[in-house]
Amino acid sequence: MRIGEIEVLPVFDGFGYEVARDVLLRPGEAGTDPWARHAARLDPHGRLEFTIGGFLVRTGDRVILVDAGAGTIDTGQYRGGQFLASLREHGVAPDDVTDVIFTHLHFDHVGWATSKGEVVFRHATYRVHARAGTRRQAGARAYPRLDDLRPVQRHPAGPAAG
Repeated sequence: MRIGEIEVLPVFDGFGYEVARDVLLRPGEAGTDPWARHAARLDPHGRLEFTIGGFLVRTGDRVILVDAGAGTIDTGQYRGGQFLASLREHGVAPDDVTDVIFTHLHFDHVGWATSKGEVVFRHATYRVHARAGTRRQAGARAYPRLDDLRPVQRHPAGPAAG
């Protein structure tokens, strides 16, 4: 999609699912099933299936990623691993990326920030709202635990902060 001089493209990483009735509820409407009218959108097990990935934004000399997929995760419920190949299909190598913007810090948005302990987008400045870490997914289902993540720092090979 183009918006003037800005190009926005989807970058596919994989798939995930959630049991819709477990995670997508209407507070204050106990006893109602908000999914009853949308059963056709659910699989036979009552799960809502969705793609995982991010967006590539090209504008001027900037090559920007908005979110970075789930990484190489494969839990059965979430499966990533295709982000870099999808990026290459758009003609972009990891070292071409100038900025990575995280909308929030859930695992399915930050998965390709690093791989095997190395920064994936070595020349990018990683950006996230200062308060993004103050709200977190909690409970036994949170994966990975936010406490287990370390702050992402600008890689020495990256551009000057600005």
